[in-house]
Amino acid sequence: MASTRRNGQLSSCEPCRKSKLRCDHSSPICTRCVRRGKSDSCVYHPAPLTRPRNLRRSHKGGRTSSKVSVRSFNYEYDWVNLAPSAAVHRVGPDRPNGAKRSLSNPGFLGLTSYSGVFPEHAGLIEPSIGQPTDLLTQDQTLSALATTLVGSRQLELGAQVLSLLDHLSLYEEILEKRFAVFEGWIIGPPIVRNIIKSLRDLSENRARGPGDGESGLLGLSKILFKNTAAPIETNPTMMAPDYVSVAAPRWDTISFLLSAMGTATYQIPQDDKLLQQDTLPGGDREGLRRLAVAASDVCLQFCDSLGIISDPMCWATIQQTAFYSHMHGSGDYRTWKKLGDITTIVFALGLHQSEVDENAPFFLAEIRKRAMAGAYIFDKEIATFLGRPPRILWRHCNIQYPLDLSYDEVVAEPTVRNAIIQKLDSNGWNIEGSRDKGALPRILLMLAPVREEILELSLNYEVDGLEGRVQKLSEESSLMRQKLPSFLNWDPDKGDMTLLSVHLEFLYQDLLLFKTLFKRTGKGEEYLVKTSSEILTVLLDMVSRLARSGKVVSSLIWELCYIGVPAAGVLSSQLLRRSRLQPSQPTSLLSSAQFPRSEIIQNLSVFAAHLGGLLWQENGNYEVYKKGQMAIRDVLDRVLSDDPARASTDAGVSPDLEVDFMEFWDSFDWEQEIRFSFS
Repeated sequence: MASTRRNGQLSSCEPCRKSKLRCDHSSPICTRCVRRGKSDSCVYHPAPLTRPRNLRRSHKGGRTSSKVSVRSFNYEYDWVNLAPSAAVHRVGPDRPNGAKRSLSNPGFLGLTSYSGVFPEHAGLIEPSIGQPTDLLTQDQTLSALATTLVGSRQLELGAQVLSLLDHLSLYEEILEKRFAVFEGWIIGPPIVRNIIKSLRDLSENRARGPGDGESGLLGLSKILFKNTAAPIETNPTMMAPDYVSVAAPRWDTISFLLSAMGTATYQIPQDDKLLQQDTLPGGDREGLRRLAVAASDVCLQFCDSLGIISDPMCWATIQQTAFYSHMHGSGDYRTWKKLGDITTIVFALGLHQSEVDENAPFFLAEIRKRAMAGAYIFDKEIATFLGRPPRILWRHCNIQYPLDLSYDEVVAEPTVRNAIIQKLDSNGWNIEGSRDKGALPRILLMLAPVREEILELSLNYEVDGLEGRVQKLSEESSLMRQKLPSFLNWDPDKGDMTLLSVHLEFLYQDLLLFKTLFKRTGKGEEYLVKTSSEILTVLLDMVSRLARSGKVVSSLIWELCYIGVPAAGVLSSQLLRRSRLQPSQPTSLLSSAQFPRSEIIQNLSVFAAHLGGLLWQENGNYEVYKKGQMAIRDVLDRVLSDDPARASTDAGVSPDLEVDFMEFWDSFDWEQEIRFSFS
């Protein structure tokens, strides 16, 4: 942020100062640097014309080591463009020695851990190796230690991040528009609204306090470091607003809020006037997203530097992974790496075990169940997307099913909440027939272990007994569907989006199974084509219904990509193979009844049109699905043309590549998009 010089004028940022251009002193990035694409180097040096002091001297001849001085003092905050892949680079000459810290929370410790060997003597063993027996009793020690560990440069960087809270009203408006589309499941509207309220109160108190804005932000930054270092004390009777009032002024919570806001910019209509304003932080909506992802990443790096783990840090990590998948794409390495961070923190917090925390209030225990369920499902979806081994395995966990409650019911008063819980059936489903509470996430959690077994089949090249295993998993999935409450049964006449998502998830499960069987053994072609045709028919029917009503639900766009694109790929491959066969050639292809050619061509044409019209270029997976759309259209050109060579030329494909096209289709990876099922 711009500081005041000796003459009373505000200092310019480094790019403007060196270029001798007028700076408008905007914080954290000036408008000129945003326009010139120099956001990564826009920093306000506290003393730009001073030379660094040489503190270290060589033992030989007393000469100064210039190498040390440059490395110690030549710092620059480049967190906007380098984050989220880079760490906070330098914290200045007073950077503390992190090795001296001895109160870092080790997190969950299993039976084979150092403390699990002698559980009856844990109180004697742990202090001897520098670990406190009860971290909750160390609040004052941790906070005091955090004050000494944090350097002035970290405080300055924290103050820059906190300056973004001047736009809390904008973030609130964006999130409210997102709640109108999708409320979220792990962290819902009541918690988010309380976080915003607490941070607004904190900012107003800072504004009313003594000192200018800069000193106030530095003081607030110091407070947040102290709060973040201390564990959040809870008790069974604590209510959600009381918990949030303690958890809000922390770096992990601010990281969650910024990630949630950034994700919401992808989930609300892109032509919304709110995202078209010229006064958005960062200059435009893309600049706003870059600021949000960079600042949220810096906040998590602050948490890492303090060596803490917490529930808000878990929320922030899950939310930031969703943000990455929208911004960079589900196939991007950064998204995959961030998924590893989710795995790390849920294991460290012990969310994968069913041990009851006696000090956790009901709402927090329920949020923890949802966080673990969300992490497990997210792991399976991205692993399926990339065709990689999953990180979280069902056999290593004891995951508890969250109750089928709305978020307002989760955070309700005990008397109200208990009355509602009494109305749930023995399996935790609501008996009112409401599909909008927690039905879909519970079903996704039911299907996730089956998805894990499908991944095991697809990654294992053993074909002996594969057909029997595929049939068994398909029967298990079908039986699972039959056991669902009656209000979740598929009814195409209702046009309900939750029912559509449930129906498509079960169809997609079969698609993955039979696709694996067909790729490995060449069997199951009829079931594969039948399932793919049904997926495309259901999706196009729903699009038609919504178009007639004058609205398109955002989640349907992700259904088209996540499930529709792989189904379209199967049907396109079949069409191409049939078109290349000569009438005299023997064939084992499906009959006309099993493969309705004209209907499939029509559905593929309409699907390709919707795929091009509903996706926007800013989405991280846009290029993946654009490639799929072009491939589908090229297949249709080849199939419908009397002269395949001419169709290839018209489509921009050289006739010399005709022979290679089937190889392209055999190896084409129909990637599936990750929907925003979880907040």
